[in-house]
Amino acid sequence: MAIEPLAQTICWEKIMFGSKGTKISFQHSVYGTWGRFRTPAGSVEFLETKARIGPAAKDLERRLARALRPVREVLPTQMMDFNQLLQRDLDDHRVATELVHYVLEPSKTGPAFFPPIVAAMLPFEGNEPKPQFPALAEVGPLQDEVALWQGFRFGSAFQFERMINPQDKSDFEIKLGRVSWNPEEVKLVIIDGQHRAMALLAIDRTINNSWSESGEKYKYFYEPVIRDILKEKTEKQRLDLLENIEFPVTLVWFPSANEIGGDHHAAARKLFVDVNQNARKPSESRLLLLSDAELIGIFTRRVLNEFRVRKDTLPIYAVEYDHPGRDQASSSKWSVTSNVIILRDCIERAVFGPKKYIENLNLGFSGRESEFDRSLFMRQTLQLDEEIGETVEDMQRKNISNIDFPRTKLDFLQNQLMRGWGLFIVRMLSELLPYKVHGEALTKLRDGWATAGSTDSLAKDAIFEGVGMYWTIRDSYQHWERLNQIRAELKQQQTARTDVVRTWQVMEGKKREFLDLRNQIYIGKSDSDATEAVNGAFEAFSTNACQLGFVLMARTISLRGGIKLEGMNAFTTALIQAANTALLGGPKSEYGRRTAFWRGHEDSLNRITKLDTPYAVHFRYFWLELLSTPEAQPHLGTELSTVVMTARDEARRGYLAYLSKEMEKALRKTEPNTSRALLHSKADETAAETLRKALYKWFGIKKAEFEDWRVRESQANNDTTSPEAMGEDAVTDTGEEAEAPASSDAGEAASPSFDELLKANIEEDE
Repeated sequence: MAIEPLAQTICWEKIMFGSKGTKISFQHSVYGTWGRFRTPAGSVEFLETKARIGPAAKDLERRLARALRPVREVLPTQMMDFNQLLQRDLDDHRVATELVHYVLEPSKTGPAFFPPIVAAMLPFEGNEPKPQFPALAEVGPLQDEVALWQGFRFGSAFQFERMINPQDKSDFEIKLGRVSWNPEEVKLVIIDGQHRAMALLAIDRTINNSWSESGEKYKYFYEPVIRDILKEKTEKQRLDLLENIEFPVTLVWFPSANEIGGDHHAAARKLFVDVNQNARKPSESRLLLLSDAELIGIFTRRVLNEFRVRKDTLPIYAVEYDHPGRDQASSSKWSVTSNVIILRDCIERAVFGPKKYIENLNLGFSGRESEFDRSLFMRQTLQLDEEIGETVEDMQRKNISNIDFPRTKLDFLQNQLMRGWGLFIVRMLSELLPYKVHGEALTKLRDGWATAGSTDSLAKDAIFEGVGMYWTIRDSYQHWERLNQIRAELKQQQTARTDVVRTWQVMEGKKREFLDLRNQIYIGKSDSDATEAVNGAFEAFSTNACQLGFVLMARTISLRGGIKLEGMNAFTTALIQAANTALLGGPKSEYGRRTAFWRGHEDSLNRITKLDTPYAVHFRYFWLELLSTPEAQPHLGTELSTVVMTARDEARRGYLAYLSKEMEKALRKTEPNTSRALLHSKADETAAETLRKALYKWFGIKKAEFEDWRVRESQANNDTTSPEAMGEDAVTDTGEEAEAPASSDAGEAASPSFDELLKANIEEDE
């Protein structure tokens, strides 16, 4: 049977009938072959069909192409809950410079083709996502101009029918089906192949001048490229090309998700993760945000949602959750001060531990961690025995872990998180002075930014709203810059600046404006010296090591101080107030202690050569040193103050050992013939003197007090200031292999300064 000619003649705005003769009007329909993919985990039904781009027309295939939507156009990012964030945003630069050319330009190696684009049929009410469709009802049998049909519908939202044999109502050997829907209640959301789809949609929208609504802001990436390509072709070439671009589409839906407790969007999210884990893998942060398989992912989304929905927190646009590559130990976008992976690590250590990293202040993260220990620490931290009995959902409470947990208790688990360490992390990034200042400066920049023209609007969106757009604009600018460098070398005419290039330049100008605002709020100055100091301090504040260090510090104090969930709010308030007061105190000649973490200061406390995550244990020490100041102590009370001072001494010992070992490595390179014992002794003394000067500079600790501490520590711990006594898991090394022992009969050379040795060591590591 020739289905397509008949299908094209049917007007699918006509009336369709349900099992009881109910009149249902559907605006869109499409034909194809249908199937079912069933596993023990559930069932996914699908229709294989095709769409077509080209001059505007009313045929079903062109209508299907215009109905397909990337997530960003269906769910405005500023209104999205992270549980609705189905996939990472589009890389418009890559689509425009690679995939559009792949479609429109001839290839010397053969024809072009795109594999099927997968789109999920998801329930909406207007632009608001809904978890479920209306109730399921049977449809048919119904005879029309094409065939006899039977199937089901979800109210007036969505209907699926399969062609059946008139004699016995069985399926045809070729499983033909059709799907009908109303766009007010159903959106066709792309969950796989969105970059391929966007290339085709951009071509279609450009030739039909149909960019509109939420998708219009992205046209600046595509229109110049597409029009440049098409203007080189004759009218006939353009018509031939655009009349013959058809692409396969797989529409999927989830029948079981409409049952009690089901959620179509959650099902689509899981399918997206599954598909992308077996294809080109998205960023670590995006998979984390999408996954429902582990508590750590669910907890991270829960904390992120606080920044999105609450008005009294760090604004969500100050948190990086859209980096396209492998996530890093610090945030790489100037407008943000934290990122998804930092939040995950903070949650993981605060909730899952394991306990050994909380108890032992100088133990570095290394080796495979015991899942038993992690799970035990989590159950104790979240106080699961408050509501969960010995057995729940055929699972024993003692077996609840990151990957095995009762789904019916998810709300309770998340509430326990937010009673304690989830809320602690939110408040840390919202109220702790550096992060509070960053958020205030960023909001002030946004509120004072009166956009004028497309480039201004696009730049503001990229910084404050556009998921992933920042990186796309940056890549486009770098592409333009590299192209002009090549043209300059070839003595060719330079490529003109595009709107996207201008947008990046606007963003760079706003960066300078933001830094001035942040400096003024943080220290009341914005001159060059102040800018260098504050930027250096915030370089440390924005790292995983610094933020995780604060959480490790708090978790250690809470464990030793016996703080339970019911006391966490008051404990959080005390710690943040103490830290803020300590930062604002300190030397009068500088900017208080607000720049103590800046590595560029000659007496910097922070001498860590690389601010990677494992060095969070030393940032724990820095924060403990701040909490030990006279300004901070009154906020903590007598009992917590004693805990803090004891913990500080332990952590200081570990940091001194780290400095000593770094110094010894540097000395080994500059004095290769000096004995190991002599190098070790010199390194110990130089490191101690360096730390002593920093403690005097920032905390007013005098030499006699520092030396008394060294004597006490040496006596109490059998000289555990030596790196060897710290144990192999202590974080005292950057990972470099020790060199062979040098000759013991070498003479003593003049000691270079700590900074000279440190610089040599850094350059060698780099």
